[in-house]
Amino acid sequence: MKKMMFALLVGLMFVLALPSVLADAHGPPPFSGDGEGTQSSPYIITNPQQLDEVRNNLTAYYILENDIDLNVSPYNENFGWNPIGTGAESFKGNFDGKGYSIYNLFHNSTASDVGLFGVAESCISISNFSMKNVYIKSIAYTGSIVGILRVDCLLTNVNAHGEIESEEVFGGLVGWHTSAVRTILNSYSNVSIKGNNIGGGLVGLNDGLIENSYSLGYVDVNTNSGGLIGVNTGIVNNSFYDTNMSGQNDTGKGTPKTTNEMQDINTFNGWDIALIENFDGETWFIDDGNDYPRLFYQYVEPEPEPEPSAPGSGGAPRGTTSGSFVEAEPREEALDDDVEPSEGLTTEQILVIGAAAVVLYMVLSGGSGGKGSGRARRMRRGKRR
Repeated sequence: MKKMMFALLVGLMFVLALPSVLADAHGPPPFSGDGEGTQSSPYIITNPQQLDEVRNNLTAYYILENDIDLNVSPYNENFGWNPIGTGAESFKGNFDGKGYSIYNLFHNSTASDVGLFGVAESCISISNFSMKNVYIKSIAYTGSIVGILRVDCLLTNVNAHGEIESEEVFGGLVGWHTSAVRTILNSYSNVSIKGNNIGGGLVGLNDGLIENSYSLGYVDVNTNSGGLIGVNTGIVNNSFYDTNMSGQNDTGKGTPKTTNEMQDINTFNGWDIALIENFDGETWFIDDGNDYPRLFYQYVEPEPEPEPSAPGSGGAPRGTTSGSFVEAEPREEALDDDVEPSEGLTTEQILVIGAAAVVLYMVLSGGSGGKGSGRARRMRRGKRR
């Protein structure tokens, strides 16, 4: 009987360990949200945990479906956010923010290759989102969105706001950009940067192509600094920085403009840009004379004109006649980092539950098919005598 009980306990231990064995056999942990990670069915990110899970599959397709607030545990504790992608295992997938924002990315360490993404290489694209209230302190190769962007990786329609402090090679969006085939396109930075060497308002070290982009953050860098780019060995087309706001006045790596010029649509000839009152889906819009260019997904539809009121009724206030730009707070749903449970059970889970039930039944019945122990049978036979 003791041997049988020991065997049953060993079997139960195996059943309990089976889920982790199956998970190891199937590779990295699955994505906890919806989607399949393909171009036609991308993984859908709705909370901070799912954003963190991007690192589990660096070649998949991802989209945001919510604003994401990273000011929650564990992303606001210790050193903070762990960048996605390293030099050994870089991000090679596709990340489309769909116009949403990622708030409160915090990182404070002595690491290099720091940003939302640490290293992105040969990726499809990283696009269409805002980074708000970024704070990063690191050693080198640092940007709000990507620490190192290299080898044919497109960064487009993104923007960032916040602060970065680093020792060398750092920028408002990207630390080191080496993608000569594809480009940083239609993006801007309002990030204040501070450090020692090779720092720029948009990019620290540029060996690639930058087009139709701008920067307006303050630049406090000891050597090799620039309002747009710290050190440039690449190509810069039709891109600008605010010389008043940045405190810089360098040329040859982005064109310096005054604040008034940066808020004048005529500065941006060649861009796909419209006045806010005429906006009709262009890449950029501008409230001419009042604001800097903003990206299409930052446009807020104007309120409709109210119906004319009856004479003598006093009427209602008239709606706005053009759209507007709003620096919105995180949406309420972005603060909810609970993960929705998956629907149904997998085949493996059903097998594990079934095996556990069988083992439990055998233990409770003494392993004899429900007929009782030998001692009990002898007692019943004794009573018949």
